[in-house]
Order: sequence, then structure tokens, then C-alpha cells
Amino acid sequence: MTVVSNPKPKETITVKQANTLLRAAKMRLFANRSEGQFIYCVVDKNGVVASASSRLEKAVAIAAEKAM
Repeated sequence: MTVVSNPKPKETITVKQANTLLRAAKMRLFANRSEGQFIYCVVDKNGVVASASSRLEKAVAIAAEKAM
């Protein structure tokens, strides 16, 4: 399981947790490997890319803001 650290020291988010959050918002998480790093894409229920980032937290945060 991949654990990604958040800039705030005591908070971490796993891919599984991010996926659960996004499913509740009817969004999907895709991870594409590009040049040795992952690019995380969040897609809404209509297939439109809601966010994309090399940092999991950032991709999820941007998508969550757009969903509200």
C-alpha cells in the first residue's frame, strides 16, 4: 500500500482512503506512471478530468473543492 505524506507532519493519506473519499463524491482516481513518477488524475462521473497532480493530496483536494 502506498502512503503519501501530507505537508502537515501528523497527517497522511493512503491511496485507499483517497479512493473511498472520491467514491463518495462519485469521482474516480487514476494513477498513470510517467517518467518514473505517478500522475494522479481525478475524473468526475461525466468523465471530465476534475484535477491532475503528481501529489495525491493535491489532486484529491482540488477535486473536492470543485465538487462542493
